[in-house]
Amino acid sequence: MRPRFPVGYDIIRNKNTAYLMWDTIEERPSQLLPRKIIMTMKLHGENNLETFSLEFEENIRKVNACGVEWTNQESICCLLLAMPKSLETVTTILESMPSKELTVDIAKTRLRSEVERNRSKKYK
Repeated sequence: MRPRFPVGYDIIRNKNTAYLMWDTIEERPSQLLPRKIIMTMKLHGENNLETFSLEFEENIRKVNACGVEWTNQESICCLLLAMPKSLETVTTILESMPSKELTVDIAKTRLRSEVERNRSKKYK
C-alpha cells in the first residue's frame, strides 16, 4: 500500500531542506481567497453584466494560476448563483440544459440576450 501524502506535497517533494520547502510554500499563492471571491460574487442590477463578466473571468484566471482545478461546471454554477432575481428565468433554463452542452460562453451569451430583451421591454 502506497503512503498518502498531504495535498500540496508535490510542490515541495524535490526540495532538499526545510528552508527551501518553506520558501516554496510561501511563494505559492493562496487558493482559498480567489475561490471565495468567485463564490461570493453577485451581480447587482443588469446594467453592469459586461463588467461583472470581465471580473468573473479574471477571478477564474486567478484561481487557475494558483494551481486549482476549477471545472467548467463550477464556473457555470458560480456564474448562475451570482445572477439577480430579474434573470431567474434564463438561469432556470440554463440549469436545466444538459451539462455536456452548457459552457460558460453559452451561459454568458444567453444572459446577455436576456438583459438586452429586458432593456428593450423598458423602452417600449
